[in-house]
This record gives sequence, structure tokens and C-alpha cells, in this order.
Amino acid sequence: MVPLLILVFTSFLNVGLDIFMITVLQMGVKGASYATVISQAISVVITFIYIYKKAPVLVPTKQQFKNQPQLYQELMSQGMAMGFMSSIVSIGSVILQTSVNSFGVAVIGAHVTARRILFFFTMPTGSISTALTTFVSQNFGARQFERIRQSLFKSNLMCIVYCLVGSIFMVFVTKNLMHLLTGSNDPVLLNTGFQYIMWALPFTPFLSVLMNYRNGLQGLGLKRDPLMSSVIEMIGKILFVIFLIPTLGYLGVMITEPILWTIMAIQLTIAYFVKAKPILTHPSKEE
Repeated sequence: MVPLLILVFTSFLNVGLDIFMITVLQMGVKGASYATVISQAISVVITFIYIYKKAPVLVPTKQQFKNQPQLYQELMSQGMAMGFMSSIVSIGSVILQTSVNSFGVAVIGAHVTARRILFFFTMPTGSISTALTTFVSQNFGARQFERIRQSLFKSNLMCIVYCLVGSIFMVFVTKNLMHLLTGSNDPVLLNTGFQYIMWALPFTPFLSVLMNYRNGLQGLGLKRDPLMSSVIEMIGKILFVIFLIPTLGYLGVMITEPILWTIMAIQLTIAYFVKAKPILTHPSKEE
């Protein structure tokens, strides 16, 4: 709860400083950047004080600063793998965006806005999958394998239920959200954004499953399959941009990610049951 309260406080502080520096001090973009840095710095100070007072076990001591080459190597390996995976995903998204840019201003606006709405819709499931990385790795180190199996199962269940129920709600509010975010009544923009989200919503359970298994496998130290899923995503987007989108137009853009989500979800589910679950079920097989 405390991290959330600190985040809420500093977010409002950031907004207040934005208004003050841009409207009162007339600092423009520079003022907005100063507001962000100041609010983040205050957040760090408050968090450190809270940790020092309430959770001193988290404050590093001299004994923790010792040379551990094996630990550094493992951290570097994990960090590089996760960073490379994110880079590959981003490259694929940029490549897909280049094809969207050829459809005109209205479609570009619809696409950007619809993706923003979809991002907010999937934020709860994304937060669950992100938390899985830490939860799985901690319990793997503690050899609490049953907790890992249960966490993955229950995370998938929660995310799928949320996506299915939330999708029904989104059908009725998407056009209003499009209008609210764009301030436009252009039927091409509103209908294009609506269609994009309607194509994506039925496949968000697959997106949730793939993110859960991707982060779960990362937490187990199995880096190869999550990285492979990112490669599949990038190559798939390249192939769609070259062969499918020129033929189908924007429909090709709308179906690209749902198809890739499904393929990656299947690939990572197989990877979990073939490689991870035997380790969790029979600890003697741990690599």
C-alpha cells in the first residue's frame, strides 16, 4: 500500500509542478522535464526514508558489498536477455508502425489512440505478469515449487476472466473513449479505432497467457524460450508488413498482433509444460 500511496502523491505533485512551471513560470517543455525530475527525486527520498525507518533489512550493509563473480554473471545474463527481448519487440512494433503511416492521418490517429486504449485495458494483466518474474524467481530460490505452479495457474485464470469480462464492457465504451481521447467526430477515425480494438479484444487472453509464461520462464532462469517468442513476434511482423498488409490493407494491421499473440502463447505454453513443469514437479531435474 505504501508504494502506491507514494506513487499517487508524487504523480499529483508532478501534475502540480507541470502546471506551475508551464503556466506560471512560462518554462515550456523545460519546465515539464524539471517537474518530472523533481517529483521523481522526491519519490526516491520519501521511499528511502520509509525503508530506513520501517524496513531496515532492505538497507545494504558493508557485508553485502563483496565480490561475487558468479552472481554478477547471472545478473548480467538475465538483464541482457530481458533487454534484448524488449528491444526485439520494440523493433517489430516500429516496423509495423511504418506500414500504418501509409494509410493517412485519420488511420494513424485511430491506430495510435486505439493502441493507447488497449494498453490501459491490458495494464492490470501486464502488472500481474511483471510481478510474476519476481515472485517466481524468489520462490524458485526458496524451492517453493508448488507456489510457482499455483501462481502461474491462478495468474492465467485471473487474467483470462478479466479479459473476457472486460471485453464485454469495452464493446460499449470504446467509441466514447476514442472520442474523448481524440476530440474528433470523424467517423473514419472512430470506426477504425473501434474495429482495431474489436479485433484485439478476443485475443487478449492469449496475450495475457504469453506474458505470464514469458515472465514466469524468465523468473526460472529459462531465457531461451522467452527470447524466441520475441524473435517470432519480430519476424512475424516483418512478414505481415511485406506480404499481408499490402494485400489486406489496414485489416492486415489489425490481425497481425492477434495472430502473433496466439502463436507465441502456444509456443510458451508448450515451453512451460515441456521444460519448466518437470523441474517444478521433480526438483531433482533442476538445471
